[in-house]
Amino acid sequence: MRHSLRTAGPRQQRGVSLIELMIAMIIGLVVTGALLAMFGGMQRNYRLAEASSTLQEDARYAAEVFSSSLRAAGYTGCGGGEDGEIFRDDDDDNIQSLATRLVNGEVIQQTDDDSFSLLSPSSASYRVTGVNSDSLTMELGNDDPQLNWRNGNVVLVNDCNNMALVEIGEDFTLSASASGSVDVNAEGLDSLEVATNSPAIAVRVEEREFRLDGDGVLRFNGSPTFSGIESIQLLYGISDDAQSVDRFVRHGSLGNEEILAVRFELLLRSENDVLASPGEQAYFFDGAMRQANDRRLRYAIGGTVWLRNH
Repeated sequence: MRHSLRTAGPRQQRGVSLIELMIAMIIGLVVTGALLAMFGGMQRNYRLAEASSTLQEDARYAAEVFSSSLRAAGYTGCGGGEDGEIFRDDDDDNIQSLATRLVNGEVIQQTDDDSFSLLSPSSASYRVTGVNSDSLTMELGNDDPQLNWRNGNVVLVNDCNNMALVEIGEDFTLSASASGSVDVNAEGLDSLEVATNSPAIAVRVEEREFRLDGDGVLRFNGSPTFSGIESIQLLYGISDDAQSVDRFVRHGSLGNEEILAVRFELLLRSENDVLASPGEQAYFFDGAMRQANDRRLRYAIGGTVWLRNH
């Protein structure tokens, strides 16, 4: 029997064709593009969520500062006298004006759309343990290193029976004793008698101005307080019978009516562009739906505060 031997030649190998490479590249590009788009969307959503959270936190804080400032306007302590009379030096026009405004509840003034001022305490109140009207000296019951009264400051003293506005005079002195009391010299103390066991308080009062500048910065007495505020709207609750609010009006429509309450609204905006396209967000502010032509996020917040002495 004859056997034939067959030798196997080298097996021919087949490579990847150009078309297959192109298809693989296209698939890779599509997947990469989808991943990049998803990553970009996630980043945009994260920036939007972060900006929204920051904006709401800033808005709540700003609204709280506004509310507390309005509530403090016209603060006189526990009141005093049957008619709420405030003793003062009638020869001093500034003292006379401040006393009249406190008695009449005229504690807020608005000069234009971007600024208003409040007549309110500008520091903590201090317990008065005694008044020496002969030497024009009052003694405060605690030694506070933050006490920063200066010459010319106006101080309200109230013992729940009488009130007086006094002015720190040129001979102003502030001295602390070892017992933890502070002696203050001021003009006008001869109009108020305070017993050492009375619940009298003393607090400095001044005109405090809030102004919104063109850069969205709210300034308090000239110092920057908040940034990112686009607009402030104030409405004043007035009454014809001084009992309840009949309507809310803008400052341009105020007459001789008594202001009982203030309704405020703040519009804040993000520092950077976070929206996908201009005009994407619609928001409600100052009684109307609005839409900005930029990519910044906006948030509106407000509240209503009853003024003191009403």
